[in-house]
Amino acid sequence: MLDHYKKEPSLCTSRRVYGINIGCADAPYLNGCYSQYIILSPETDIFRIEEEIPSEVLVTASCSGATTAHGFDLIDNCLGQTVLIQGPGPLGIYSIMFAKYLGASEIIVLGGSEMRLELCKEFGATMLLNRKITTKEERFQFVMDKTGGRGVDLVVEAAGASGVVEEGIKLVRPGGTYLSMGFAQPAGVQQVEFYREVVKKNLRIQGVWVSDSSHTFRAMELCRKNADLFSKLVTHRLPLAEANRGLDLMAKKEALKVVLKP
Repeated sequence: MLDHYKKEPSLCTSRRVYGINIGCADAPYLNGCYSQYIILSPETDIFRIEEEIPSEVLVTASCSGATTAHGFDLIDNCLGQTVLIQGPGPLGIYSIMFAKYLGASEIIVLGGSEMRLELCKEFGATMLLNRKITTKEERFQFVMDKTGGRGVDLVVEAAGASGVVEEGIKLVRPGGTYLSMGFAQPAGVQQVEFYREVVKKNLRIQGVWVSDSSHTFRAMELCRKNADLFSKLVTHRLPLAEANRGLDLMAKKEALKVVLKP
């Protein structure tokens, strides 16, 4: 059992995370991240950053970036592949960068925010699909036309919303991969015609649950090498007293990344 899980610490049933399952009621009490100070346990991994880079830019690597690094660590490669990303948020943007650095030839991003889609283009997306001005049928036909009727090699689910799996899995070619990393919490039942879309296509479905320190390091390296670009992910910088406003901005999708500065 230990051998089976030794390379996947994120699956540990005793995993403890600051501010998530270690609360302010637990000693030594300063365990959350919405504070000026936090007490770290002796087992905490520390990364030393030599060069000058704004901390608010690097912090994007600690969640979205690390989860994405984990996802791309679980697939074979992207060399010469056509990749479609569902969701133009932080996960989707990091997915563009990892796909690009791993050699993807085409990167299609599907989303509903024109502002976010345009930012995806700056990060390296080669094609954009706005779900608010296209139908599922039109998007399916677009992908088939672009891939000679086969479908894309890899679909990255980075949205975590109801209905995304049903659409995305139909866009993967036979023998391709569906990589799902967007569901950080339950989002209802996903309807999939399993025989036709998975079994008959010999499809690989790979789920992604959070990350470990090695993935954080990889995301930080990507961020460090592209600091000016990743600074565009941070759309709002707020004082700690306005944390609730930051959460509201995220809920309304008026922000991409909100950084709280004590």
